[in-house]
Order: sequence, then C-alpha cells, then structure tokens
Amino acid sequence: MTSNYTSKPLNNELALEKGIEIFYEIMIYAILIGFSVFEMVVSTKEANQKKKVHPHIISAVGRATGLLQSLTSGHGGKCSEGQP
Repeated sequence: MTSNYTSKPLNNELALEKGIEIFYEIMIYAILIGFSVFEMVVSTKEANQKKKVHPHIISAVGRATGLLQSLTSGHGGKCSEGQP
C-alpha cells in the first residue's frame, strides 16, 4: 500500500514557537484544573466539618426546647403577671 501523502519539514523557529504555545497551553490548563480540584477539596472538607458541628447544635437546641417545654408545662402553659 503506497501513500501519496508527503510532509514538509518544519523549520526550527516555527517548531520552537509551536512547542512554546503547547507548553503554555498545558501549563494554563494544569493550573486551572489544579485550582478547581483544590476548591473542591476545600469545600468538601468544610462540608464535612459542618456535618460534625451541626448535630451538636441540633442536640443543644433540642435540649433547650425540652427545658422550655418543661418550664412552661409547670405553669400549665401560661404565666400569670408577676411570675416569670
């Protein structure tokens, strides 16, 4: 099988210019992808920390609500004037 395709050699200046363009493109994309991955890791860590903190807050609010309910149930749910 013969091919009629021929290629002409690339001169040194043009080859260097194309190589530099490719290098810069690779660097730019690597930086952009690296920054995106970094942001995803940071946001995932923050979300995990919030998951650890929120159960404590929810339980504290639940305890406070229970305490308030027990205080108000002792008064029949109503406070008369002069009493807290």
